[in-house]
Amino acid sequence: MGTEETCSALCVMSDPDKVVFARSEKFGNATHVIVWDLLGNQALKEVKYDAPVGNNDYVNFLKLSHNDRYCVLGFNNSFDNHAEFVVFDMNQTQHEVTDPCLLRLDANTDCTVILPRDEAVTGLRNGDLVVWSLRTGQPSRQLLSGTGVHAHNKEVKAVVLSEDNRYLVSASADGTLKVWDMQTERQLSTLRGHKDEVRTGILTI
Repeated sequence: MGTEETCSALCVMSDPDKVVFARSEKFGNATHVIVWDLLGNQALKEVKYDAPVGNNDYVNFLKLSHNDRYCVLGFNNSFDNHAEFVVFDMNQTQHEVTDPCLLRLDANTDCTVILPRDEAVTGLRNGDLVVWSLRTGQPSRQLLSGTGVHAHNKEVKAVVLSEDNRYLVSASADGTLKVWDMQTERQLSTLRGHKDEVRTGILTI
């Protein structure tokens, strides 16, 4: 890459011999998604979004859907710190994308996990857990606590998905961790005991 470009995020594909990375041009002029063959040391595919992202910000979040079809890029806009996501359909044949799926949420980009069936869930600063579609870039529903209002009383700080995609753990500034059954999308339990906000969750099942 030249001096005018920055590789700011990378993710291993389901085939471990391949990776996908985001490359941003200087001042956020364009964002490229590149599939790279590690064994052949060459690019296999490149998709470009020729428009600024946010306030000249670089991608700091990159994840793939479970079938590698959708590539989710995210960044926190330095103007208002909102998370903005751009979703690329990697099955498309054209090199340049003119109208990708875009989503803007009041959250941190890294408070997002990719779900099966081409969906993602993001924890918001108001305590919500929002499920959204990678195909449309639009929110579809929320995970609600027993009160039926928000998932948490304060900002969601982290979300972790179990390896079998069955359970989700959300950590919050309200001092709790909550365990969710993602097959029914219902809360299973609330873990209390922290005296301050919980910034991370660890899940091994």
